[in-house]
Formats: sequence, C-alpha cells, structure tokens
Amino acid sequence: MKTFIFLSTAILISPFSWSQTIKESLQKKYDEIGTFGLNHDDWAIVKKDNRLGFIDNKGDEVVPTIYDEIELFSMYNDDWALVKKDNHLGFIDNKGDEVVPTIYDEIELFDMYHKDWALVKKDNRLGFIDNKGDEVVPLKFKQLEDLKKWLDDETNKP
Repeated sequence: MKTFIFLSTAILISPFSWSQTIKESLQKKYDEIGTFGLNHDDWAIVKKDNRLGFIDNKGDEVVPTIYDEIELFSMYNDDWALVKKDNHLGFIDNKGDEVVPTIYDEIELFDMYHKDWALVKKDNRLGFIDNKGDEVVPLKFKQLEDLKKWLDDETNKP
C-alpha cells in the first residue's frame, strides 16, 4: 500500500473559534488531533490509543477511532479513503461510513484490470469489488493468471 497518514504531534488547528472547554475536552479525549481540512473538508484526523478516526469542525466524532491506518481520500476511488484495521483493508466514504468492510488482505487500485473494479485478495484468494463496494467477482481464484483468463473470457463473450 502507498502513503498512509500518521500523526506525529498533538496539535489542534481549527479555522473555527472553539471555546476553551471544547478544546480541553477534545484534548483529553484524544491523544492527538491533526489539522482540519488536510484529508477531508472540515474534518481532522484524531488518534486515541494508537487508533485513528476523524472529528468534524464541531468536535463531533464522524469516524470512530478504530483504524490502524487511513489513506488520503480519493486515492483509490472518488470520495473514499482506504483504511486498515487489524491488518485488514477496506474503505470509508466521505460521510464516514464504511462502504467496504475491512476484510481484505490486499486491495489494488481501481481500473487496473476492469473499469470501476479493484482487485482484492483475502486468504490467498482473488476477486473483484466494484466502485460501489460490492464484491462482483467472488474470491475464488488462487492465481492472478486464472482470474485474468476468466475476465478475458467474460469480456469476450458474444
């Protein structure tokens, strides 16, 4: 996987005027608070007990602090961010919802083998998910060559 966002300092930068009480409350709740708008408009990445999530500009948690890693939004799919939890990958959307569960060992970029599909791997089996988060080709292939052959056969059917 490519670049993941990690927090290194506990800073709170907000374009909004928060009361001292809210600032203190957030600083007690989270180990680290990132910069607003860096990864998502009006959200800041937060860290608690070595887990990552997001808060909005009101200080409300919009993505719970359950992820080990969070990539930038739109690197894989518009308005989605790749997330890692307990060594498994999935996606969250720009509303904070998990649109692809964190069950995969690997997820490739979309459109590499088929338009709007991404290759996924779980338990040494390969398949595809689409840009809506659905598993469109079940995880049944052991070899990439077999999956490519199947895809070619399906694409070239009359």
